[in-house]
Amino acid sequence: VFGAGPESALSRAARPLCAAYFTYEPAAAAPLPASPAVAPAAAPEPAAVPELDEVLEEARAILRADGGRSNLGGLKSRLQQRFPGFDERAWGARDMASFLRGRPGVAVYRGEDGGFWAALVSVSPPPRTSVRDAATRQVAFRLARALVDQAGGRLEIGGLKSQVLAVLSSFDERALGFSGIADFVAACPGLRLLGEGSTYFAVRAPGAAG
Repeated sequence: VFGAGPESALSRAARPLCAAYFTYEPAAAAPLPASPAVAPAAAPEPAAVPELDEVLEEARAILRADGGRSNLGGLKSRLQQRFPGFDERAWGARDMASFLRGRPGVAVYRGEDGGFWAALVSVSPPPRTSVRDAATRQVAFRLARALVDQAGGRLEIGGLKSQVLAVLSSFDERALGFSGIADFVAACPGLRLLGEGSTYFAVRAPGAAG
């Protein structure tokens, strides 16, 4: 009887029973292949901040498509679809209302739902204003504020214009550089434009005086 096996207690016990017993070293286990290194996913490139002029032109285009006005939440969402990197804070604004206020072609007002809306206004450059016209503008502003105060702090803009004309028969907001009475009210210090459906009101701005 011949035996064979690796050197162990079992092979030593079996050796006397065999005419010959051969021992060998067991083969070393082959190492497992190393897992291929997986590179970490690259962070996405931040979206580029668009040019201000491009954003304003797109905002005006959206307002035109929406019939001339849009709530600021919806307007911002659509601007971000067009410009993924858009964030009004990039221009130092704390929110959309402060970002759009004073921009050419856009007026911001509080709607009947309590939220802020943007409306499209004329973007044509105002005519050259003389010293006399500038003085007339300030007189008209003071009169408009007084009439709104007299009405209890709120006056429909068509009625406001009629009452201004009753005092200043030569009043014409377009001759003073405004596209219409809504544009005049939006620019008047101490007043703000409030929209309720298709009707607009001039209301006293909170904390305004004079």
